[in-house]
Amino acid sequence: MRILLVEDNPGDAKLIRWMLADEPHEWREAARLSDALAQGDVDVVLLDLSLPDSQGLDTFRRVAQIHSELPILVLTGLDDRETAMAAVRSNPAIQPTPLSGRQL
Repeated sequence: MRILLVEDNPGDAKLIRWMLADEPHEWREAARLSDALAQGDVDVVLLDLSLPDSQGLDTFRRVAQIHSELPILVLTGLDDRETAMAAVRSNPAIQPTPLSGRQL
């Protein structure tokens, strides 16, 4: 599976890659939204909503516009939960499914 990980915190990115290390994946990474929007040929997007060049719902909307055919998993801390759920609700084709790190 080709995964685009959009995360600006290197420690969080490393933790996510470690959590998904049971299966082989081809990783593409971006620390900025502008870099993520230029990425292609991926199967899923793991998206942090708080990036240096974009914040909150705008981050999700811009990624969803470019990668509309892909599943987008929103990565968020507890303080961003409402923003994450608003992002998911903004697209009627998306079903909100909160996941723990273990489920991810």
